[in-house]
Amino acid sequence: MEIDLSTQTVNYVNAGHPDFYIQKRKQLKTVSSNNIILGVNCNMSYVIDTFSTTDLEYIFLYSDGLVEHPNEKGDTLNAQLEQALLQIPTGDMTFTPAYIKRIAW
Repeated sequence: MEIDLSTQTVNYVNAGHPDFYIQKRKQLKTVSSNNIILGVNCNMSYVIDTFSTTDLEYIFLYSDGLVEHPNEKGDTLNAQLEQALLQIPTGDMTFTPAYIKRIAW
């Protein structure tokens, strides 16, 4: 991921990584993988996608360890992650992994 402040754009390649989320104008958008996973084909060309940072409130990136690690009940965060992100107050940049865990589980 490359954030270009001069052009107000974000360029990214998602090669089989978990989805990530962006929030713009109070609307949460899921950004899914746009390529096959790394290493499957050594001759593979990867697509670089771009989105504007205009009205961008946040980008939420995470590893698969966040959503695949079970809690004490054996539940994973995967199903609850989007709902947890929707609960983050607009403009609140103080959320942490502990905060996401608390509001999602």
